[in-house]
Amino acid sequence: MTGVMTSTHLTVTTIETPYLFYVRSGYFRPVLNCSVLNLQVTATDGGTPARLASAIVTVHVSPEFKSPAFGSETDSVTIQETFPLGSLVYNCDATHDGATDGKDGDLEYSIIAGNDENTFGIELLEGTLLIKRSLSFDARSSYTLTILATNRLRPSLSDTLKLTVVVTQVNQHTPEFTDTLYVFNVQENAAIGTPVGTVSATDGDSGSFGDPIYSLETTTHFQVNANTGVITTAATIDFSLDQNFHLRVFAADNAGVTSRTGTSVLLITVNDVNNNSPTFPASPYTLDIRESLHASSPIHVLVASDLDTGTQGSVQYSLTAGNTGGHFAVDASTGVLSLQTQVSIIHFINVDYESGPRQYVLEVEAKDGGSPSLTGTATVTVNVLDDNDEAPSFSQSRYDVAVSSALTSGSLVHTVLATDPDSDQIYYVIQNGNSGGLFYLDTTSGEIKTTPGLATAPGDVYTLEVIAVDNGAPMLTGTTTVEVTIQPLVTPPTSDYAFSVTENQSIGTLVGTIAKDSALGAISSYSIIGGNIANGFSIITGAGETGELRTASVLDRETVSLYRLTVRVQGSLGDVEIVVLVSVNDENDNSPTFTPSSLNLIVVENLPAGTEIGSFSVSDPDTSGVNSQFDLSISGVLFQHFFTVSSSGVVRVLREIDYEKGYRTLVFDVLATDRGSPALTGTGTVTVSIADVTETVTDSGQFHEN
Repeated sequence: MTGVMTSTHLTVTTIETPYLFYVRSGYFRPVLNCSVLNLQVTATDGGTPARLASAIVTVHVSPEFKSPAFGSETDSVTIQETFPLGSLVYNCDATHDGATDGKDGDLEYSIIAGNDENTFGIELLEGTLLIKRSLSFDARSSYTLTILATNRLRPSLSDTLKLTVVVTQVNQHTPEFTDTLYVFNVQENAAIGTPVGTVSATDGDSGSFGDPIYSLETTTHFQVNANTGVITTAATIDFSLDQNFHLRVFAADNAGVTSRTGTSVLLITVNDVNNNSPTFPASPYTLDIRESLHASSPIHVLVASDLDTGTQGSVQYSLTAGNTGGHFAVDASTGVLSLQTQVSIIHFINVDYESGPRQYVLEVEAKDGGSPSLTGTATVTVNVLDDNDEAPSFSQSRYDVAVSSALTSGSLVHTVLATDPDSDQIYYVIQNGNSGGLFYLDTTSGEIKTTPGLATAPGDVYTLEVIAVDNGAPMLTGTTTVEVTIQPLVTPPTSDYAFSVTENQSIGTLVGTIAKDSALGAISSYSIIGGNIANGFSIITGAGETGELRTASVLDRETVSLYRLTVRVQGSLGDVEIVVLVSVNDENDNSPTFTPSSLNLIVVENLPAGTEIGSFSVSDPDTSGVNSQFDLSISGVLFQHFFTVSSSGVVRVLREIDYEKGYRTLVFDVLATDRGSPALTGTGTVTVSIADVTETVTDSGQFHEN
């Protein structure tokens, strides 16, 4: 059909709110803004009569600018105080009503309240909340932020979110003791519960994380109050059994599974109490002497022991009964029993087998130096017999010995041995030179031992006169000299000559030359008569009657660093003794050593950088300059990525190690390279087993380790 009947006219004939729309060319055109409209539209043709049709149209009108809308008015998130700068805290989302964020979106985000310290920052277009300043639980444990989201094309459209950021505490500090070594004293026999001393540790964390709990390594003698650090006795202590205790003390903070523990060392010295009487282990004694034995001759060494130390353990001897006629005497200090010289006449009084008593029963008392003093007694039966004509003899008239000043009480210094064809039993006594009582000589074995340690010995050289006494009748003696040099010398003696030689030189190396002394006339010989420890040197007559001092063995500076040689020079007009000092120079012949040689460590994953996981004690036996100095390093690029070692031997984690990335066991070497030439290297092995930690994800998207 054509013409006017085919043309139609559209009109809005019924609307809820008039004048909002008009129709042009078959399209609705809005007049005013509105969200939902219900319309009745009528179409009329151009015929006669005109015909029409109607339809109901519901119109949903979208706004031109979308309004920001958060999912809720409030929210919260929990983070750890150790989160690094730039860490994601929260992802703000105001797109719930159709607005979009990002560079192509229509939203902008800002923090309008609660961020006075500028601790957080928010990404303008994305709404990502980040950490801008370091967090501290101690300083502040929560923040309430007001987040504003606005339509950047229509700023009047906005929404806000109150976000609570809760900061949780992390155990960052290990308790540290006020001292690395605590030195205490306690009396022996002190009552259980007696206070010995107090240890104290501090922790940089706050609250329970900063409250140390004290404990001791396993011991039955002491205990520590877990809260106060007071050390008390837990058992009765006997000085004769224990003179000192080396114990580790621990301080652990109260942080649960993340607890950290600090360590210190206790040195508890037990003070001796005079609670032991002297005893004669060999009492009663039965002794035989020859009738021809001269007065003043030694008969036997009576030995009393006292378990106390110092003056309380020193013993003085005396005869208290049985000395009929005054024939016997006992040395108050050494306990040597001998015949007595009568003061009233010049000649000696001898016991006589034919006419005098054939047996004497003596009582000898040993009194200690305590206050009050304690005593012990021994019975000595002396039988008078016939003759002995061979004296004990030593293989050498002189022994030169070097010992370290680090020797502790009871350490062996040297053993002297004498032989006697007439006797199967020889007794040994230090007759002279034992100034200060530094040395003790076992009367039967000939072992010379230290009494106290030598670290505080007042001198450097001690010349001991040792006698050997046989059990013949009469008892005969032999004598030798033991010169003990304590290395290193604290006060090197004066000398006529001073030479130096490097250790490890071949035998026969020339050390130095002693000039001819013309005052002695023609020189016949040079000889070393003292100080030649382990026969380290020899001397011969050289050109022009000089004395050539040469090495006779391979020298080791770590054993003896300085020799004091006594050289006798004999000439046609006389002889003279001179002192020659020989310093042994260090050679870099020892590699650094590790104690222990290896570490086996179990480390949980993700430990913070800088955490200490173990340590070595490293030393170099060389004693001089750069030869004893060393540098520590970790071998292997991979292990250098994860670990570091300090100059003191402490191994630390350099960065977090993730178990989930396949790291299970890491084995690497710590190298100690000395600074000598050529440099020598020692190795300590570290085996680190990585322990897995269960990790969970919170509602806020943060990872937490359990």
